[in-house]
Amino acid sequence: PNPTNGLLQIVLPEALFGNTLVLTNTTGQVIETRVVNGTLVDYDLRNLSNGIYFIQVETENGIITKKIIKN
Repeated sequence: PNPTNGLLQIVLPEALFGNTLVLTNTTGQVIETRVVNGTLVDYDLRNLSNGIYFIQVETENGIITKKIIKN
């Protein structure tokens, strides 16, 4: 769910396998980087402060950015 209390699951298409997901904060600081190796990606944000974060994935058509709100 978004907003989330800390546990986040992202469903991705198979076309993104091998691409990189980047989790950043509002200042652009990279929190975590991981390679997509399945259609479900789980994030545990419970150790992060409440606020806004972004998940980015680069595709052949450009970069997709999604805003995540952690309460």
